[in-house]
Amino acid sequence: MQKFYKFKHNNLEVNKKSSSGGAFTLLSNKIFEKGGIVYGCVLDDEFNAIHIRAENKEIRNKMRGSKYIQSNILKSFDLVASDLKECHKVLFSGTPCQINAMLNYLKQKKISTKELITVEVICHGVGSSRFFHDYVKDKEKKEKSKAVDVCFRSKYRTGQKQDMSIKFKNGKAYHAASTNLDWFYSIYLKNLILRPSCYKCKFAKQDRIADISIADYWEKDETEDYSLIICNTDKGGRLLTNKIDGEFVEINKAKVHQPHMNAPCNKPIDREQFWKVYLYQGYEEVQKKWGNNTLKGRIKYMMAEILQILHITGIVKKMMKRAKND
Repeated sequence: MQKFYKFKHNNLEVNKKSSSGGAFTLLSNKIFEKGGIVYGCVLDDEFNAIHIRAENKEIRNKMRGSKYIQSNILKSFDLVASDLKECHKVLFSGTPCQINAMLNYLKQKKISTKELITVEVICHGVGSSRFFHDYVKDKEKKEKSKAVDVCFRSKYRTGQKQDMSIKFKNGKAYHAASTNLDWFYSIYLKNLILRPSCYKCKFAKQDRIADISIADYWEKDETEDYSLIICNTDKGGRLLTNKIDGEFVEINKAKVHQPHMNAPCNKPIDREQFWKVYLYQGYEEVQKKWGNNTLKGRIKYMMAEILQILHITGIVKKMMKRAKND
């Protein structure tokens, strides 16, 4: 029987570096306490998403935070198999389809999963790496400097849970003034750059494939960052029976707002047209037709930047919300 929790780590630095409440850090710490090994996703120096192996918290810390592009897990298959053969406790985190692939591989190799804990993120859909790299290159071109760090969820603005930030070699940084106006997120959230399989994902349902599912915990008017933790198996539940470093509250399933536990993302009717233009005419052209590379889009973004600089974005949003409700 599934159990649902909201969680917030008691270490402020952990919360700052995590996408939401620090659930991945909590779970991986418990594996380290047992002498185990953790697998998770990082961005390499070229901003490719890859899965790596961690025996300590220093390497594990690089895995924190969401990456909204497909990660390469191929090198992890044999490493996980080897660790399990040697009776190490292993935590493997990834999207539901990646966990399904890993479990099928281990089954085919007839390797016991007794010491394996699987942790899945409840997935909106996986974005195109090609589009993401073009996005970063565009930012580098405008800044005239190479990007050295990218964070999909930087928490640059108080109360904003989905900030894109890029640091450059020249010491400057880009912080998205608005999620909906950012050139990556605006396209990603329209579902235009998801993998074809994401629109018919068989894992977007209540019954989960992993021992534990984690996601953002969304609640109306909630300004603090909390993680949603769902224990799907007894094995997952046992990992959370001892001391918990933070606020850990069991909640009613009815309070959980996760659309992709019910159905996959809708496929946009103009997806094929988008990709035809993108592949033959390029990144800037699709931003003109579907994104924010228009006069109206640039003006909106400039206004959002001004509001951000003046620290009055939240005030303006509240006023607009109040006017809409009146």
